[in-house]
Amino acid sequence: MKFDYALSKFKSLGYKDIFKHFKGGHYLKIGEGNHTETGERLTAYTDSKGDLYFHPTEMFNGTVIKDGNEVPRFVNIKNWD
Repeated sequence: MKFDYALSKFKSLGYKDIFKHFKGGHYLKIGEGNHTETGERLTAYTDSKGDLYFHPTEMFNGTVIKDGNEVPRFVNIKNWD
């Protein structure tokens, strides 16, 4: 129920991409940008509580080992176009 409300809120604000983290959390991808000093590409994302996170884009789009299997770190589960 709480996540359905968050999806509705994200959609109403015009955000498109909702991701599920391999540990189970759901996040809204806000966008990408470059670190001002290193030039590293970063992905900005938030949870339904509004906490803001940044990952190197390569890591955000990368894979991890879970239960002996290689899985995506984040999976796009919702895209409104």
